[in-house]
Parts: sequence; C-alpha cells; structure tokens
Amino acid sequence: MGIEVERKFLVRGDGWRQFATGSAVLRQFYLIADAERSIRVRSASHAAWLTLKFGKGERARAEF
Repeated sequence: MGIEVERKFLVRGDGWRQFATGSAVLRQFYLIADAERSIRVRSASHAAWLTLKFGKGERARAEF
C-alpha cells in the first residue's frame, strides 16, 4: 500500500520536448469514481494496471 500525493503542474511552451526520450499510448477508464474511492484501469502496449484509491483527502489518498 502506498500514499498517492496529488500534484499538478502547469507546463508552458515546448521546451520540455528536447528532454523526452520516448512516448507511449496509454488508455484509461474508471470503473468507480466518487469522493471516497476510485477504481481505475490503465493499459499500454501489452500491460495493464488496476489501481484502487481510498480516502476523502484531496491531496493524499491510500493507493493499491
């Protein structure tokens, strides 16, 4: 179990592109998404991840 700390950043301009070393197409959808919990599925290429998050905190929540 981990604690997810929500962090968001505003990126202006394309200066970051010179540091990118690759890319991947990700798909995601939520099975459940409400104020106290969420269940998310993400997939990329031949792998998939199921993430469960619990808690009411806006910045930090338990993540499995």
